[in-house]
Amino acid sequence: MERNIKKPDVLLVTEYVIKKAEVKQPFSLREASDSAELNGVGLYRLSEIISEICLEPDGPCSMEKYTKIDTDNMYNLQAKWQLNSQTYYSYLSYLSLKQSNESIGLSKAALEVATESNKTTKLSFWVAFMSFSLAAVALLFDSFLSSI
Repeated sequence: MERNIKKPDVLLVTEYVIKKAEVKQPFSLREASDSAELNGVGLYRLSEIISEICLEPDGPCSMEKYTKIDTDNMYNLQAKWQLNSQTYYSYLSYLSLKQSNESIGLSKAALEVATESNKTTKLSFWVAFMSFSLAAVALLFDSFLSSI
């Protein structure tokens, strides 16, 4: 499976944890590492990221139990992972900035349309002014011819 190179590992893992936490679905590091959503994030890298971004799954001092990669295979145990507050609010800020950038893009597109509309309006005004001028000249000329 081809690796998603557009998103950094931390973002992929953050989104994965949020998705699983929303449906209250526990997972082990092994399951997550093998998942399609985290395609290519290795077990050791995943353990490092989870240790940094998540709360202790079973309270104080339980992180190492679920994230230590050794022959005890405790990383195969499922846990209900949740982001720590710093990661959660950083992710919300990321989403907000992403939405702001999309809004800026839409505003720029609307400005371009308005600029084109303004050009069309100016051209229409110019044509109307010329038509009015020609009509006025025609009326004057018709008035001049009828007086002769």
